[in-house]
Amino acid sequence: MHYRSEYDAFENCYHFTAATKYRKSVFDETIRKRLEELLTEKAESIDLKVHAVAAAVNHIYILVQGDAEPPFISQTILGYTSRLIRKEFPILKQLHEKQLWGGKACTNIKDASHLQNATDYIQRHDPLDSRVE
Repeated sequence: MHYRSEYDAFENCYHFTAATKYRKSVFDETIRKRLEELLTEKAESIDLKVHAVAAAVNHIYILVQGDAEPPFISQTILGYTSRLIRKEFPILKQLHEKQLWGGKACTNIKDASHLQNATDYIQRHDPLDSRVE
């Protein structure tokens, strides 16, 4: 996982981005909705507060707050969603038999303003936009 921060996380808030293997656009509306449910469900199960979550055609964003370390959060949430979504939607196994996610990144939230900006960005993200930023 790539870290894009050189500062401590404001109130333990982290913005995760994960792109599909080869950045293939494979998430239709049904899969995107289910991914958002699974991401939220797993984050809450490990005592994280979910500020925002969005799934697009080839990537996801999730903004969480909690005491867990970013590598644990990433491994737990993304591993869980990869296993379950590929089980529920076998067509996704055509992308890659053993994994769904390719590139993954975590950005520490710097301050309250950054938290608000990241939340707004995720909430207004176009699900058909394949650019991963």
